[in-house]
Amino acid sequence: MRNIWHFFTSVRLAISLLAILAVTSIIGTIIPQHEAAAFYAERYSSSLAAFFQILDIPNMYGSWWFTGLLAILALNLIACSLDRLPNVWKLITASAAATPIERIKKMPERASWPDVKETAIPLVETFLAKRGFQRAGENKSLFVADKGAWSRLGAYIVHLSILIIFAGALVGQRYGFKASVMLPEGSSTDVVFSTRGGSPQNLGFTVRCDFFAVAYYDNDMPKDYLSRLTVFEGGQPVLSRDVQVNQPLRYKGIVFYQSSFRPYEDFVVEFAKNNGGRHGFIIPFQEQTEWPEEKVSFGVLSAEARGQRLERLKLWLKKDGNDPVELQLAAGEEAAYDQYKVRVRQLYATGLQVAKDPGVPLVYAGCGLLIFGLYAAFFLSHRRLFVFFEKTATGHDMCLAGTTNKNKLGFARDFAALKDQIEKTLAT
Repeated sequence: MRNIWHFFTSVRLAISLLAILAVTSIIGTIIPQHEAAAFYAERYSSSLAAFFQILDIPNMYGSWWFTGLLAILALNLIACSLDRLPNVWKLITASAAATPIERIKKMPERASWPDVKETAIPLVETFLAKRGFQRAGENKSLFVADKGAWSRLGAYIVHLSILIIFAGALVGQRYGFKASVMLPEGSSTDVVFSTRGGSPQNLGFTVRCDFFAVAYYDNDMPKDYLSRLTVFEGGQPVLSRDVQVNQPLRYKGIVFYQSSFRPYEDFVVEFAKNNGGRHGFIIPFQEQTEWPEEKVSFGVLSAEARGQRLERLKLWLKKDGNDPVELQLAAGEEAAYDQYKVRVRQLYATGLQVAKDPGVPLVYAGCGLLIFGLYAAFFLSHRRLFVFFEKTATGHDMCLAGTTNKNKLGFARDFAALKDQIEKTLAT
């Protein structure tokens, strides 16, 4: 048991694990993740692809051996903390007032003033009180300032933050998912499809794509696109929002990212009545569609496109027994017909990346704690300062001494400044 304990409390083990995790993370970045087995066989070789499957390289960050490395590192951090923390805690909680005078006199930073007048002592005591010094209990001649003792916990705060980040990652992997869905305008879904395969993932609510719009550059490359999504619970709309790249929709811990789109050969025809009513239809190309309530027949006769971008089209309309009418329209252009305003645009499907990661709050909390711990470990120090008086035949000898656990150069600079301030106080 002692050998096992020494193994897990070894700093060498921690360094070795971090090195292995760094190398394997590079491999996981270079080799594409979550692809089909045929992809690896075609890109590399059948034997190498089989080796990848044995080690679960396509899902490396969720593989048994990578998770095992993280678990060993977690045990190493816990063991190191439990092994060293008791001694550190004793240093933190130890009373500076109990420090022997002889030990104070041997501290690396010290200064002394002989024959301090009795009248100067109250001035010095007032000066020390303003700078956080306190009288050391019953010892009327000793003053102590103990600052930053908790900074000794910086390394252990870092250890704790790493464990919290690991926990967040495991929670996200166990209870979260990454999926995608291609949703045509006017359609809705309550399931999405995992990027790792397997059965569809139920959302627990319904999301509908109400509208999709895309803008193009002059070279016909997409410039910007957005989707208007509506969330339904129990058949009732509860949330509606426009989703763009870097502007996702969040609902009940599930995030919908705008990632792609797909144009169709179908069209969306919208009729707006003069009295304010609006009706929309999704119609196939070159097929007649009926609007029975208004006794209107219509269809798209022809269309001109440049790449995926619809430019112009010809719309055919007929109402009751009237003669048919043909309208030449630019994509999205509005035209008047009878008592309606008519607009035609191409039908699109929005491509959404869907993610749920309940471990994100833990990861964020761990990252914040990590920054705080690193700041405490590298930029703060535990400083102890002592001032004591010794009565002599002609007055009092005064001594200033101090020690720190790190940043000794900075402490020496601050100690010299404090010494100068005390000398100015004595001079008054």
